[in-house]
Amino acid sequence: MSKLFAFVLVLLSFSAQANEDLYFKIGQSGRISDIPSPWGPVQVSVQYVGQGRVSSVQLKGSHFNVRLSPCVLHHLDHVTRVEASGSWWHDRRVMPPYMSLHFVQAPPPSPRMPPLEVDITFSLWSGHILMAQRWRDPWWGAPRAEEVWNARSCAGWDSL
Repeated sequence: MSKLFAFVLVLLSFSAQANEDLYFKIGQSGRISDIPSPWGPVQVSVQYVGQGRVSSVQLKGSHFNVRLSPCVLHHLDHVTRVEASGSWWHDRRVMPPYMSLHFVQAPPPSPRMPPLEVDITFSLWSGHILMAQRWRDPWWGAPRAEEVWNARSCAGWDSL
């Protein structure tokens, strides 16, 4: 019985340390006010050309003002909505405080599946892109993500 109790305590301690992103509302003006000082508020501006084709993304925070390059914008087509999430209470030796923009591209093929999207994660200190991923629905199996770890460089986006 004591071994089972110890095992349950270990599992609970791991789940208490798990980090989950908070999702934020993007206001009509593009302001994301739920990100606290010293990083927030953050302002996001997304411009479209045509039906769902993103032509410009600008992100402004307390420490940065960045625009996404054309090689990144090339992957943002058929966008139906943009969502934001972030985290700053995790171990900063592993990852800086960050915010992610989720460019939802199409409705999911089934209510049980995630929507297809491109996610771009930015440092709240510098505005640099930390990573990106694209969710795809292959012709077989479940949707899966392709990750870009060298997302600051245009060459890193070639794999998407």
